[in-house]
Amino acid sequence: LSTRFIQSSGQELDEAITWALRQLGEFTRVDRCVVFQMMGDSENVHFTHEWCVPDLESTRYRYAVVPMDTFPWAYETYRRFQVVYVSDVDDLPTEAWREQEMWRAASVQSVLAVPLAIGMELHGVIALTTEREKKPWIEEDIRLLETAAQMVMNAISRQKSEEALHRMEAQFRTLADQLPAAIAIFNDGRFVYVNEASERLSGYAREEMESLDLSAFLHPEDRETGLQVLGAVSPEEMSRGAEARFLNRNGEERWVEVQARRIEFGGKDSFLVAAIDTTERHQAAEALRRSEEHLRT
Repeated sequence: LSTRFIQSSGQELDEAITWALRQLGEFTRVDRCVVFQMMGDSENVHFTHEWCVPDLESTRYRYAVVPMDTFPWAYETYRRFQVVYVSDVDDLPTEAWREQEMWRAASVQSVLAVPLAIGMELHGVIALTTEREKKPWIEEDIRLLETAAQMVMNAISRQKSEEALHRMEAQFRTLADQLPAAIAIFNDGRFVYVNEASERLSGYAREEMESLDLSAFLHPEDRETGLQVLGAVSPEEMSRGAEARFLNRNGEERWVEVQARRIEFGGKDSFLVAAIDTTERHQAAEALRRSEEHLRT
């Protein structure tokens, strides 16, 4: 299980979790193995993953979302980070009457459930159940499920982190595309992200920019100095605006005021750069200088 989770990408983790449930279910000889998660909704748990023996019907859609008050006795046990193990649903204590009714309605005879937690925060439950016969749980079953639960929780945590990162990246892209300044991120000398203003400023499409080396854009006379300045950029603060020349797609010389900061992007040391076109200001300043020279002569 550990190897499978390590080798799975974020997009493959759902499939890996379902595969892990199958391995657990077949090894412990149960009828069904499921995962319920708390999705930031404190009143409900969500049925997210399931494996069951081939001749049983999936209950994933029947119990897609379950209110917490459906199983108050079990929920309190999970909140204490304790295991629920029931070899015979008929022998549940009086205070577990709601769980008894729910499990009987689902033809469940035995239950072994372990909370999914990170630190002292409950995130869900992984459960083994039998429906065709009662099963006396042994200590090895409990230890095995606890170990597997930690692996599954680590996978879910990683999946949530990657999803959150993708959402933040999408929000960043949306915001950056609304800005008038050219925004770009690059590492290893190549662009990995550019916004719409960068396309307008450079004359290149995003896909074209991402295939070009940064040095290809810098003016030959400013290239070495520009790369040296960039290499000295700190992750603690944004560099002060510096002006530099670059060449657009048509070979035209453009002036830009640049600010940069060293960041981590995609797990790599990268640079976030913001550039504002100052060509017209330079042209106006140059025209004024020539006019003053003409008047002096």
